[in-house]
Amino acid sequence: NWKHIFWRVTDHERALDLGVIFLIPLVLLLNNENWLYTEIGWTDPWSYLGRFLFYDSQTFGDYKVARFPWIWSGFAAYRLFSPEAATVVLGLSYFYLALFSFYLILVRLFSGRAAFVTTVLLACYMEFQGSYGWFYHNMAATAFYLLSLLLFLRAATTPRRQAAWLLGGGGVLLLTVCTNVT
Repeated sequence: NWKHIFWRVTDHERALDLGVIFLIPLVLLLNNENWLYTEIGWTDPWSYLGRFLFYDSQTFGDYKVARFPWIWSGFAAYRLFSPEAATVVLGLSYFYLALFSFYLILVRLFSGRAAFVTTVLLACYMEFQGSYGWFYHNMAATAFYLLSLLLFLRAATTPRRQAAWLLGGGGVLLLTVCTNVT
């Protein structure tokens, strides 16, 4: 058997891994909250703020309205929370979705230890964080790409409910394409 005892991960270890991964963005946020906010002067990311705040009362006639999964999630966040909290919730939600999807992909392909170390390194990698601190559709697209890959991988490796996993993966991939169009 290719799975040596050293590489096996118990449910307790997996829960501990996920807990540590969950804490990383919070520790980063406590250390420096600026990485979650878009810098002033960048016009492209700020154009989405108008859509988040006024989506129901304005008509937007440019290509960016095609990115509806990103715009609708931002619109919902800004309706449910204050602007400051909505920015943090939106950024952290997609950051967590990307990290947990990445971890679960690597667990299925390699091992729990490799998945944990690689996910921790990715979470601390400034270029990856930058996507989540830039108020832009790439934060949603990256998370959707990883989630769709996880669902397709699950469909390929699980004999039960393959059609459901494929349908879910296809639906998330559609969200990805719509979010990252153009």
